[in-house]
Amino acid sequence: MMSILLGCYSRAGVDVPDKEGATPLLSAITLGDDEMVKLLLDHGAKVNLGNKAGVTPLMEAAKRNDSIVRLLLHHFASVDKQDSNGSTALISAAVHDKYDVVGSLLSADATVDLADNWGMTALMWASFLGHTEIVRLLLSHHANMNVENKDGQSALQLAEAEGRRDVVDHLMGHTSSALGRCTAPSLQSRRLEMREGSAT
Repeated sequence: MMSILLGCYSRAGVDVPDKEGATPLLSAITLGDDEMVKLLLDHGAKVNLGNKAGVTPLMEAAKRNDSIVRLLLHHFASVDKQDSNGSTALISAAVHDKYDVVGSLLSADATVDLADNWGMTALMWASFLGHTEIVRLLLSHHANMNVENKDGQSALQLAEAEGRRDVVDHLMGHTSSALGRCTAPSLQSRRLEMREGSAT
């Protein structure tokens, strides 16, 4: 029945937004209605239309459902679009600890170091929030751990400030591997200093 109703509308009608600028496709993703998402796409819904805040269907799906993310990418969703806060689908997935989604977006050539309006990259958010597996995945795709946000903080500094020990250890280990064994003693000393400081 829903397929018949959708067939009665023009392609433009499928994309009529609500008062917040959300298209039926974006609303269906927000509600977790996967079947409606598929129907709307089959009836020509435009995959890159965002709401008034610039949030696109891919950004919304990135914090929810990897299968819908892959479906949207199959329909040529723009992977690096940014909303009014500068956030991207990759940043959204990193914030919400969606490992599979991050992997799908990186496989679709998402720009790994694209930053939001605060200068925060996906790696910075994952480090700040303690999402260790996301950090590992981003680093394996050559995320730059040395860039700083608008407050002058790197991913490592953000992780240290929040006491994210696993993330700190991984970031330091990654730095040690990149720079060579000559840096290992100083990095080990820094690890010990952090642990001693948190114990007092």
